[in-house]
Amino acid sequence: MTHWHYAQLELVPDDLMIAPTISPPVDTRAEARAEIQGLLDRLMIRVPAVAKLAKKWREDNVKDDWLFWEVFNWTIIECEGSCRESAQRLLEEHADSLRAAGLRWVQVPALPENWPNA
Repeated sequence: MTHWHYAQLELVPDDLMIAPTISPPVDTRAEARAEIQGLLDRLMIRVPAVAKLAKKWREDNVKDDWLFWEVFNWTIIECEGSCRESAQRLLEEHADSLRAAGLRWVQVPALPENWPNA
């Protein structure tokens, strides 16, 4: 059965790592988008500059469901069954793109074998 996860990926230079926050599965893409919208809306209360990003996400004006801001990235993962491999691949591909852009130090944590039930 198809389901979705939202992901917040934070680049943590002090740890040389991408720190992922990936949600438990939700039933629809709209639910995953709404979760990211909630994160952005809460963040813009503390960081007014995020209001533009929140508006951009709300209007679905982002390419391929990716939104970037400083050290943060938000996206949606669509998958069937167990999504551990899909989520791990997303992290690896994101790290590869950052390395290609010159951040050669970026590392990716391995998701637990029983993710997302870890």
